[in-house]
Amino acid sequence: MAHTVSQDLFPAPTASRVSGAPRTWPGITPQSTDTIQRIIKDNHEKWHVFFMRDYRPHNHSVHYTLALWALGADDETINAAYNTGREYLLPRFNPPGRITAKNFNEHLGDDEYYGAYIDYFTEVVKKQGTTDAVEEYVFSQQANFIAGKKDVEQPEMLNRFMDGIMHSMINVGNGLEFGVPGLVAEGLAWTAVHLKSASGVIPASLWKSALPAPVSLTSHLRNLVHGGNGVSTIPQANTHAFTILARILKDSRFDDIPAADDYTI
Repeated sequence: MAHTVSQDLFPAPTASRVSGAPRTWPGITPQSTDTIQRIIKDNHEKWHVFFMRDYRPHNHSVHYTLALWALGADDETINAAYNTGREYLLPRFNPPGRITAKNFNEHLGDDEYYGAYIDYFTEVVKKQGTTDAVEEYVFSQQANFIAGKKDVEQPEMLNRFMDGIMHSMINVGNGLEFGVPGLVAEGLAWTAVHLKSASGVIPASLWKSALPAPVSLTSHLRNLVHGGNGVSTIPQANTHAFTILARILKDSRFDDIPAADDYTI
C-alpha cells in the first residue's frame, strides 16, 4: 500500500556542505536530480526497510541510486538501477498500531511497526530538525539506558543504530549529507526496528563521562550540517585506523563479549 510523504521533507538533494565529505562529480543535470528526488520519495512511500522479514536483508535502493546521482550518472542509468533493484522489495504494510512518545520503547525491534515509526519520526524531524532528532533519539542517555529498567527493557538506540552493518547510519548520513530530512526520519525508523545485537560493546558506562562538561556528539554534527562555511571544529588527530584496531585487540574489556546469536545485513 502506498503512503503519502511529506513533500517538505523530500527536497531535491544537493551537494554536501560538510567539510571533507566526498564531492559530487560532473554529470549531474536537472533531469538526473528530478529522477533521484522522485525515486527517494517513491521508495519511502512504497517499500519496507527489509525485503525478507525472517533474514532481514536491507532495502539498498536509496543508497545506490543516490551514489549514482552523486557520481554524475544520467537519469536513465539511475532509473534502470532502481527498477532492477525494486523487483525483490517488500511493500510497506500498515502497522498494528501507532507509535507515540508513551509507547515508543514497547515495540523497538519489531518491524511490524516500521510504518508507525516512520510516521513518528516524520513528526519529530518536522518539529525538531534533523540534528536534534538524531541527538535525542540515538546519542542521548535516555534513548539508550533508563534508570530502573531491566537490561532487556533498555532501548539501546545507539546499539540499534549500529546493528545490521550500520545501514541505519548510512540512511541517516545520506539525509544529512545531501540535505534530505525525510531520509533522516527514515533512518531513525530503521534504527527503531533493528535489533540490539552489540550490547557488550555499547554499555551504559559510555554515558557516564568523567568530564565536567561532556561535549555533545552532535554539536559537531550540527556545526558541520548547518554552521557557517561548514568547516569542522572537530579536533583533528593522526591516529591510523590500524592503530585503533590494534588497541581494541589489546583491550581486555573486550575479552568477554559473546558472539552474536544471529547476523543481520
